Amino acid sequence: MNGKPQIGLTRVGDDDVRMLNCYALDLLDLVELLANILRYGGHGLREDITVRYTAGTVDLLVVELDSHAGLLRSTTTPARKETP
Repeated sequence: MNGKPQIGLTRVGDDDVRMLNCYALDLLDLVELLANILRYGGHGLREDITVRYTAGTVDLLVVELDSHAGLLRSTTTPARKETP
């Protein structure tokens, strides 16, 4: 992550976007960092988010970020060849 991302996305249809692997890896790092900040942030952070939004928002965000990180991780990890 170096601040401003390079162009890494290309629209290939109404519902499809192609993403460079290096961009996806940067995005994965960002999603994992945000999840860890929410997961391990102090009581003040969790309380502030709860006051501004609703109870359970932090936990919901962590679950969603972990889910999206898993999707990014599975698409950026090279496929393993099965050995007979």
